[in-house]
Amino acid sequence: MHNQPSKRVKTAAIVIAAAILSWSWGTDWRTLLAQAALTPTDEAVAELERDPYDRNLALWAMRRSGASSGPRRGQEVFYMRCWNCHNEYTVAAEPGAAPSLRDLYKQPRLRVSGQPVSDETVAAHIRRGSPRMPAYTTAMVSDAELADLLSYLRVGCSSSAPTDAGCFDLHNPPADPLYQRQAVAASGGQAAPASRLRGGPRGVVRTADRRPVGGLMGQLISASTSIRTTVYTDELGRYEFPPVDAGEYTLRLPRPLEFQRHVRGGIRIDGPTALPDIVAERVTKGPFLPPTASILTQLTGAEILTSMRATPEERMALEGCGSACHGPDYIYRARFDEASWRKLVHRMMDYGFRVLLFPQPGDRDENELIVKWLGRNHGLDAPPPAPIEPFPRPYGPATRAVITEYELPWALADNIHDVAGDADGNIWFTPNKNPIIGKLNPKTGAIAEYRLPPAPPIPPGMAPSERQDYPKPVAGLYPGTHWIQVDRHTGTVWFTDTWAGTLGRLDPRTGDIQLVFTGLHGNVGLSPDGKSVWRTDQRKIKQYDTATVMQTGKPVKEYDLTRLNSTYGNFLSRDGRYFGGGGSGIVWLDTQTGELREIAIDARGRGRGDFDRDGNIWIGTTRLVKYDPKTGAVGEYAAPTPNIHFYTARADKNGEIWAGEMQGGRVARFNPKTFRWIEYVLPNPWSFDYHSWIDDSTDPPTYWYGDNYGYIVRIQPLE
Repeated sequence: MHNQPSKRVKTAAIVIAAAILSWSWGTDWRTLLAQAALTPTDEAVAELERDPYDRNLALWAMRRSGASSGPRRGQEVFYMRCWNCHNEYTVAAEPGAAPSLRDLYKQPRLRVSGQPVSDETVAAHIRRGSPRMPAYTTAMVSDAELADLLSYLRVGCSSSAPTDAGCFDLHNPPADPLYQRQAVAASGGQAAPASRLRGGPRGVVRTADRRPVGGLMGQLISASTSIRTTVYTDELGRYEFPPVDAGEYTLRLPRPLEFQRHVRGGIRIDGPTALPDIVAERVTKGPFLPPTASILTQLTGAEILTSMRATPEERMALEGCGSACHGPDYIYRARFDEASWRKLVHRMMDYGFRVLLFPQPGDRDENELIVKWLGRNHGLDAPPPAPIEPFPRPYGPATRAVITEYELPWALADNIHDVAGDADGNIWFTPNKNPIIGKLNPKTGAIAEYRLPPAPPIPPGMAPSERQDYPKPVAGLYPGTHWIQVDRHTGTVWFTDTWAGTLGRLDPRTGDIQLVFTGLHGNVGLSPDGKSVWRTDQRKIKQYDTATVMQTGKPVKEYDLTRLNSTYGNFLSRDGRYFGGGGSGIVWLDTQTGELREIAIDARGRGRGDFDRDGNIWIGTTRLVKYDPKTGAVGEYAAPTPNIHFYTARADKNGEIWAGEMQGGRVARFNPKTFRWIEYVLPNPWSFDYHSWIDDSTDPPTYWYGDNYGYIVRIQPLE
């Protein structure tokens, strides 16, 4: 990533700079880019030279693994462009659809065309496409990227390939070059109180004419731990970090949007160091920003959706398209003809689960609406995208917080699903595409990995209807972990394997992991006393005894549902008496009396959630939804930021509700008594928060979540 820039990158940087200037002069900036034959990836590569720490730029540039060319870069191109259809799990789930590309160059002929296998015939097939495969023109994959991909298929993805560039393997994803491996300490240590969140390095952000810039973020990145610490500027442009360890740091402005990027490395910090003023330079003179890769990679999905040239119906359809897997910025990374867009939309919308393995036909009319919009706006001959007006910068309480981000050891397929804290201050987490349980030491940033053993077999005699949804590739079940929770009494870590239908138990003292087949996958709930696990399934609420479930895999008690088949969210009240579930409806159960309620709701969404201290259920949907069992009332609360939804909702000890705004690049904090929203803008444009954890031992409470894009986030409010 820090190699000398290539001639192509230098050219791209010059053209992009000219394009941005042309915006102010009234010239068509897109014409300049087209004349230089630059893809969005080329633009991102050039910008990455200016800011190598921008995660979304690295994603656009396909440089997350750190390689700039050759088979290792080709591996990332393969993962980003080809893997979803050509992995061993997809191949086994739908034989005859997409072939495996392992040892492709050892095959005598291509399966579709029948031509001999060579660089020329493989490249022609990629450019041309097939009845089920989009055509990857130079607007989508440059000649240099295609050369890297071919070198990977020829040299890397073969039985004799070196491990660092071998065929992509979910069990062994490539390393993240930004992660600094640390010694794994026994304990993470307790979080700092709010009083310790000031008193470190400080500085000012201002314009050239000395006007302060409020609501920007300043970030320090430790050279020794990779830990990123972010604070906000106040109305006078001042920012102040908490105390940090003495050492070398990089200072940057994450997501400056209307201002130029600023990155300065090699800063020595020891105590409350006074940092040099940052002089912020505007990108344009007006309020609108050019939709270049530099700007688009900083925008949230909500900002992109708001700026799109789309009807309300189109915007609603696009909001749901990939909303739990990727942001709408992906659309700006891609240009296909309408026929190719139709193939992509079919695969994304008509196949089930996040791994797109099994046909599950969606809404044909909605799919066609999306295809037509994509063809008009992001086809090969589409007009330039609309100019961007970013959302206002934060101010007031929304700028009074410290955000800490932790790198993970893996560069690709590092999608974090759930996090949970233990009594020692460690954060446990589940990568959704890897057979791993992870543990973060927040003090050092070190990650401990616990590898899962092979999934247990499905017991004989199980009805086919109960097992048809499980991926069954020859090479084994699709790996990945999902739900996680720590028994605060014993320290035992409980989790689920996403696709194998298993429940897992990890002993943190020994690292021993046990798995048992229960037939359930996804989210379950652990009782506060650690004695039972709960889940809705097949019109029942099932209770499992943690003392016996690892031997039997069977529930000890069941409650019949009458309206709902199941709920995606499953959770227990703080005293353990009540069970709650959320999804297309809400389930409430009094476990002492057996009283059971099924409540209809209008909002749509996943429905993971929590009980607050007063016994109300809160779930995440397109809004925050509250069910009050005392009155039977259902309330819905929309966030100030438009075009977002909530996957989950968590309640803290003070009764405030926290939730990541999917597509919003924000974490919301809602006070139900005053109806006040605080939205903490994040240093990255994503907020793919599938399930968070709140540390109530601090005052104010501390919020943790793991992002789908592969890092862990801590938010510490100052008030």
